[in-house]
Amino acid sequence: MRRTVFYPVHAGAAGAAASLLADEFDMRKLGPDEVVASTVPLVFLADADGPDRPPGSNVRVIGLVDPRRPGTWPEHWYGLLPAYPGPIWTPPRRSPASVAS
Repeated sequence: MRRTVFYPVHAGAAGAAASLLADEFDMRKLGPDEVVASTVPLVFLADADGPDRPPGSNVRVIGLVDPRRPGTWPEHWYGLLPAYPGPIWTPPRRSPASVAS
């Protein structure tokens, strides 16, 4: 069973991240007035400037922040990730002909 990750209905970076994570996780929009039972583990992607979820024993907020911008973030955020990471370098693939030699 895939884990569910929530993100705000009106999300900038969190919405973009949700589309990238959709192959691995069940991504679900969560409105500001929607309630999730306290027995359900809740992982929530939050933009630095967007809506947040209040802390709770079942809530883990992952903040998506601009690494170039200094700032402080809410104490209850479980972790931080860059909102707009740069390109990821991957080594060039070798052609089958070069592997065979």
